[in-house]
Amino acid sequence: MKGFLLTTCLCLMMLMSGCGGDGGTVVNAPTPMGTAVSLAKFRGYFMGYTTAGHPPMSFNLTGADTQGVSWSGTYTLAADGPSTMFENQTVSVSSVTMTANTPVSNISNIKYFLAANGNLYKITNPLGTLSYVPSTSTMFPSLTNVGDHGSLASLAGSDGSTVTITWELSPEFNGNSLLKILTVTTNSFNAITTNEVDTFYLDRGGNPYKLALSFTYGIAPSTSGITVTMVGKKN
Repeated sequence: MKGFLLTTCLCLMMLMSGCGGDGGTVVNAPTPMGTAVSLAKFRGYFMGYTTAGHPPMSFNLTGADTQGVSWSGTYTLAADGPSTMFENQTVSVSSVTMTANTPVSNISNIKYFLAANGNLYKITNPLGTLSYVPSTSTMFPSLTNVGDHGSLASLAGSDGSTVTITWELSPEFNGNSLLKILTVTTNSFNAITTNEVDTFYLDRGGNPYKLALSFTYGIAPSTSGITVTMVGKKN
């Protein structure tokens, strides 16, 4: 399986978290559109400038694919801050690793952001054999409103592929929200090869507490590919 997790690299499963009302009734009030949410903590991890030594953000996930195979594994987002040097650039560094126990697989990437302005500089795999350079890059703001959305980056791969990353902040319940990072990879023939959605469940303070992942790979004109859906709480 070839994939490129971001963030970002991966919302089909929503757990309705509620609060107890009168007589034990569970009340789920949709979070209003326009509600302000702080994404400062998530940005710190995503862009790699969170203080060095801070524990990685990790989620234990379970799920299944569309062929009926059960999946389990761990998704980890780590920040390497403070800034360091990479290719003669002062950068902050973050990494995403998805380690699946069943079936066994390991997908990861490393993101480099320019310390001077926060722009995405490059994304590579751990061995440096595949890299992506952005043609455009725009980070979501530290304070975002429910309903906001935008583009994160368009990148050209060293193998001729391209990656397009977008984001949206959707309502959940009781003041919580859903930060979705959507990644589409196309090959040199402009055919979609992978399609991924990472949905981070955020509490009222913008702190991630759960992750839902949907990842479709093996897409080609003759097949719709295999979709893996997994979900789990933050460790």
